Amino acid sequence: HPLWDTAIDLPVITGLRSDRREVLLTTAFDARPESRHYHPADSIWPVYLAGCMAVVFIGSIFSPYFVLGGLGLSLIGLAGWGWTGAQDRERERVQVHQSIVDTA
Repeated sequence: HPLWDTAIDLPVITGLRSDRREVLLTTAFDARPESRHYHPADSIWPVYLAGCMAVVFIGSIFSPYFVLGGLGLSLIGLAGWGWTGAQDRERERVQVHQSIVDTA
């Protein structure tokens, strides 16, 4: 049934921070709030790796040395992306009270 057919008010979760990227993680079956997950900031590394893969695939038409060079450059990109993604990651447990769940 679509949500616009319901006559009851659906609960709205509040309390996520707006100064950083946060996602509310819920339990699998009941969809009850379990924790907040902090996402890392923007990064240039995915775009860099896409360029490396373009060098690998397009360059493989012309010479096998492009494959080796592109894969070598992509190792640098993977290391950089892994290093920035592993910094300052945390999970924060949330206390779910009735005051957090508002009906809007």
